[in-house]
Amino acid sequence: MAVSGNQKRQRISLQSPFAHIFEEQQRDTEFYEERVRKALGSLPPVKFAFAYGSGAVPQMGTYKETSMLDLILVLEDSFQWHQENMKRNPSHYAFIPKAVGPKLTSSVQTCKVGVPVLYNTLVPFQSGLMKYGCVAFADLLEDLQSWKYLFLAGRLHKPVRMFIPSNSLNCDSSAIENFHADLAEMNQALTDNLEAALSAAKISQLSYYGDIRFAFSAENPRKVSNIVSANLLSFRNLYNDALTSLLRDHLLRVDSSSGNGSCVYVKQDNHCPSLLGLLQRIPSHFVKRCYFNHPCSSQDICPDKLYVEEARQMISQMGTRTFQDILKKTFQTTVRNSSIGQAFKGLFSAGPLRSCVYLVKKWQKGIRF
Repeated sequence: MAVSGNQKRQRISLQSPFAHIFEEQQRDTEFYEERVRKALGSLPPVKFAFAYGSGAVPQMGTYKETSMLDLILVLEDSFQWHQENMKRNPSHYAFIPKAVGPKLTSSVQTCKVGVPVLYNTLVPFQSGLMKYGCVAFADLLEDLQSWKYLFLAGRLHKPVRMFIPSNSLNCDSSAIENFHADLAEMNQALTDNLEAALSAAKISQLSYYGDIRFAFSAENPRKVSNIVSANLLSFRNLYNDALTSLLRDHLLRVDSSSGNGSCVYVKQDNHCPSLLGLLQRIPSHFVKRCYFNHPCSSQDICPDKLYVEEARQMISQMGTRTFQDILKKTFQTTVRNSSIGQAFKGLFSAGPLRSCVYLVKKWQKGIRF
């Protein structure tokens, strides 16, 4: 990332829970961070960035040297950034963005069709490829705080490699709040006992419910298990504070009868007050969506006039099983709408040719497993 020498990056190191690969991943840390640093150094300055995917975070069954590097760049001024990047890296842009210029390109990025993110993809980098998505800082915060799209928030459900200049650390609190709410949501969606690996898998699955890439076999069907297998300890570290808070507030409880000494089990309390307590930790916007996804909800109520506390009360009285179904449906519709809209936006940002090439690569990746 193009940052001044006096700007220090906050780095989130990733570790593996498996002893036999721990040392290898420790050695890989410098490789991943150096790779991301070089990529960001070729681009104009950003507010902060994070890298995700197998090119930046260990995943089982992937090779770090050949994996595509995925980046999200958070921008203060999208127009100025695209204007500078088109001068510096014109080859990163497809024909349409270059033809219309930075003003319209930044407008397409921030428009609410799909997700307010614009990707440059299939960019040659080192011996492989990279793609990077550009998002305005305000749009990132909106997704973290409301789960309106579950696109960027979904990526931050899982371990990522964060690169934050010291003057941008105010965004980190919103990410933590999102993690905290997400753990409550994830546990609310589960039944019976929770094993650590199962909890991490459920967290990873949240942002893939309804994703059209899986419907068209354009994604590795083992993606979730590959992420969890290599990063279980990172998930534990990421959600430890949230889990502690839920246990302290008696919203979850340790089930000592289930533990076998190797894993920690947690059992959710299905009583109405506990369900209501968990709902208090879920974004208000998402709670309203859950309510209106219930077939028996009043369709005569305008969403803007529905008090969120009223919605929480009504949902908590529906019962655990019913609410689990509502949650899954809400996740599916939210993620599906975002992924469909983003696919259409990709026709602008990448152009028809790059979009087809990218889709074929994803499809080959999906059918290989």
